[in-house]
Formats: sequence, C-alpha cells, structure tokens
Amino acid sequence: KRKAGQSVQDWRRTLDRFGQLIEQAAGDQPQQAAQVAAESPLMAARLEELASYFEAVPAETARFTRDEELVRNVAKVMAERVALIQQLRDALSA
Repeated sequence: KRKAGQSVQDWRRTLDRFGQLIEQAAGDQPQQAAQVAAESPLMAARLEELASYFEAVPAETARFTRDEELVRNVAKVMAERVALIQQLRDALSA
C-alpha cells in the first residue's frame, strides 16, 4: 500500500471516481470540468507514485525467484503499465 501510494481497492475507487468526473465533464458539465482541472495535478502526482512502484516490481521479483523468464515477463508487463501511466499523465497535463 505504501509503495503504490494506495491499496488496490483505493486505486480502483480513485480511478473510477476520476473517470466519472471526466465523462461528466465531456458531457458539457462545467462544474465537473472545473473539478477535473483542479484534481488533475494531484492525480498526476499519485500516478507518478504508482509508476515508481511498477518500475521497482521487476527488481523486487528478481529477489525472490531465479526464474529469468518470469522476471522478464514481469518486467514487460510493468513497462506496459508505466507507459500507460505516462500517457495518462500526459493527457492530464494537456
């Protein structure tokens, strides 16, 4: 929980709530658009924490297994997640 900034359940709630705000803002609801704009910097910072966690997962996995293929697969999945988070952060700052 500390490494990722929030628990998995908290991340789901946070992202669901933020996604709903974005959908409402896209539906021409000015109050929600203002709220999205206000919350975007905080969400970007939280996403950075999550990306840092994902970046550390392969090394952490390697500490507990000698299965190189598993570590490579974990590294690939984590890199995809970090790339997705970067896209989200870029969209929030646009």
